[in-house]
Amino acid sequence: MGPVKDMILPLTPAYSPVAVEFFVRFSRFEFALKETGYLQNSADAKADWNKLTALPEFLGLSHNLEADPAALVLFERPPQKQVNSGASFSWRDDSQTEKKDMAWLCKMVRLVRNNLFHGGKDGKNGGERDEELLTASIHVLNQMLLTAPDDVRNAFDGKY
Repeated sequence: MGPVKDMILPLTPAYSPVAVEFFVRFSRFEFALKETGYLQNSADAKADWNKLTALPEFLGLSHNLEADPAALVLFERPPQKQVNSGASFSWRDDSQTEKKDMAWLCKMVRLVRNNLFHGGKDGKNGGERDEELLTASIHVLNQMLLTAPDDVRNAFDGKY
């Protein structure tokens, strides 16, 4: 365990309580989607976020969140996607040309998740911006959960 522990210790600032909370909420939310039948049409058990956000209850939620200071960073300075540019990795905007509806916003929250798990771990990037994106994403997930049907909320809470 020594080498792994030695690799983890320098990264612990990157895994703040906000990152842990986001991980738990995101994982639980995606579990609730799959558990309640919001699945993509494939053999893989993949949650279908767009199927949920296409419900009438979600009409206008993106607009409300765009005006909400707690989520504003996702709209004004959305997360970037890490790409392989040949000799090194770089970051590119992956959000500017799309309509900023709930499907787009869910894509941004999933990109925050992907960056947390698969993005750069060199300790040079992130910091305050990561915290802002994680906090905003938690807020979006919370608002989505409040808007979701009872069965999704119950699955999230472990009430069957």
